[in-house]
Amino acid sequence: MHVTQYWLKFRGGTTDLSENSIAQAPTNTTYWIDETTQTALGVDFDNYTLTQDTSASTTTYLIQSETDLAFLSWTIYNDNPFGGSSNKVTSGSNNYFYSNITFKQTKDLNLSAYYWQPIGISYTREGTRASRHFSGNYDGDGYTISGVYTPAGTDDGYSYQGLFGSVRGLSSTNKATIQNVGVIDSFIQGGSSVGGVVGNIDDTTISNCYNTGSVSGRSSVGGVVGYAPDSTITNCYNTGTVEGQQNVGGVVGNAFSTDMSNCYNTGTVSGTGSAVGGVVGSASSRITNCYNSGSVSGNGSVGGVVGYAYSGSTITITNTYYGGDCEASIGGIKGADVDGRAEYLADLEALAKNEEWYLDSSNWNSSYPWNFETVWAFVSGAPNYVVNNGYPVLQSFGTEIPEHEIIYWTDEYVQTKLGVDFDNYTLTQDTSASTTTYLIQSEIDLAFLSWTIYNNKAYNNHKSSSYFYSGISFKQTKNLDLSDYYWQPIGISYTRDGNGTSVFRYFSGNYDGDGHTVSSVFTPEGEGNNYYYQGLFGDVRSQNVTNMSTIQNIGVIDSFIQGSRGVGGVVGNAQSATITNCYNTGSFSGSYVGGVVGQASSATITNCYNTGSFSVGGSVGGVVGDTSDSTITNCYNTGTVDGKNYVGGVVGHTPDLITITNC
Repeated sequence: MHVTQYWLKFRGGTTDLSENSIAQAPTNTTYWIDETTQTALGVDFDNYTLTQDTSASTTTYLIQSETDLAFLSWTIYNDNPFGGSSNKVTSGSNNYFYSNITFKQTKDLNLSAYYWQPIGISYTREGTRASRHFSGNYDGDGYTISGVYTPAGTDDGYSYQGLFGSVRGLSSTNKATIQNVGVIDSFIQGGSSVGGVVGNIDDTTISNCYNTGSVSGRSSVGGVVGYAPDSTITNCYNTGTVEGQQNVGGVVGNAFSTDMSNCYNTGTVSGTGSAVGGVVGSASSRITNCYNSGSVSGNGSVGGVVGYAYSGSTITITNTYYGGDCEASIGGIKGADVDGRAEYLADLEALAKNEEWYLDSSNWNSSYPWNFETVWAFVSGAPNYVVNNGYPVLQSFGTEIPEHEIIYWTDEYVQTKLGVDFDNYTLTQDTSASTTTYLIQSEIDLAFLSWTIYNNKAYNNHKSSSYFYSGISFKQTKNLDLSDYYWQPIGISYTRDGNGTSVFRYFSGNYDGDGHTVSSVFTPEGEGNNYYYQGLFGDVRSQNVTNMSTIQNIGVIDSFIQGSRGVGGVVGNAQSATITNCYNTGSFSGSYVGGVVGQASSATITNCYNTGSFSVGGSVGGVVGDTSDSTITNCYNTGTVDGKNYVGGVVGHTPDLITITNC
């Protein structure tokens, strides 16, 4: 189920559920725990049972269905513990349910059919004080829970909202635990103490949990946990949107005397008031090995990691960073430098994607606390479906980061998933054009064009020898985003298999981007010398002087293109071809690298530019990496260019005379 962000924004605690602003919200206005829902499901929670896992060493019950999870919520809300009164401890006004009892989830669950009543409460929905906390152990066993919807409520809104509402251990030596569960495709809203996984915790350990849905509330609002005193939070992350008024954080809204480590946020965090932070909104805690790469905004006390540190409190922030857009200084506390790292702020975005930075004591620290053996992982430059835009990720969510799985847009797997068959695929022809012109109207159309050359299957037999589509035009009709899979450049001189089998299959036609862009072009680094001529187009060569191949009017943006040799944002290798009105804003890795064209021979490059910055190990040029017998006119570069051997702002290397004019 796919749910848009901002289904329903919190409006001072009042919600009109009749508004058509919740995408795929529950069609029933009842909660999972209501009697009408039980009747509809054909169950009676007064006589319901959970299956016990008799193989477990401690008392463990299995959560095998949505109804099982709803029953667990019902027992606490109605003060009717499963297994009898011995599973509840009362101390003063507080009631602790299921201490030393474990609940283990056995599959992915979808709660979108009804509204969700969080597990554990401090107030009833009518506003009556009722301190009934979940105090046991919940193990999601790596599964997810989707479709968690909580209405905002009235007045100041419902407090303690999330998959779990109020979670408290019996003591600091008998903590509650929530672990190994992800909340996805959900919208959780409320008043105070609102979190994607848990609204409020105390004497609790949260580990290996994440949220990708939207979270909205008034105060103490966090992507994973809303309010967290005297607890431990480790190996957790948020990618969803988090918004509120004050004490708003990407992972935790308000953390007090809590240890946080190995956590990150990539979602947008915003607050209308103060104490807004990328990882934690307000803190009096120890925060280690955490980062934020999402945008953070608020109105006073805003930080990339921590928005506000309690006055006079003990707060330790070590080995943390933030990228993205933020209105405050490095380290997270507005206006303050933490551990003397402000000098790295200018290059932080790039450094944060560089594993060596963490391990270099001169740049980071001497204790090497970022553990890339068992805790963190890098998959640099990979598509979004593999990893989170080049930032380190947590290994504990292994299914989220298939490090060694490389899937291309041209693979059969993708065709099957997208419901297309390239052997029987067609492109729409522009019958109004004076020459044979096919329209590129989608990412699949562009992938099909690449597939025809790589697999030596020219569309409509537009091929002569090794030259594909000479005299044929392709026209792009909209902006395209290739972030879902790796990109196979259009036109090749080497295959990907083995050591790179030499083949000759060039794009020799005319491609007109018509002023549109192609974003998120990712190419793997490859092994050895396999990956020559990498870019949106790989190898572009004209068949003859009367049918010159042309690439024009196209921008490659937000991309990371890697290869062995001949790496360019628009074209890897251009021979006897014309490249005009093209630009690049992305970055690269390889040798003979150019912002627009990697290598060019007898080519004409006109009205092109590059703004991407890159540092590579070989010859590099801002516009063209290596060129011979070519003409470059009206081109410019504004990106930082760093390399070895031959380095130039416009051209890196040329073995003979070329013409450069107005550059």
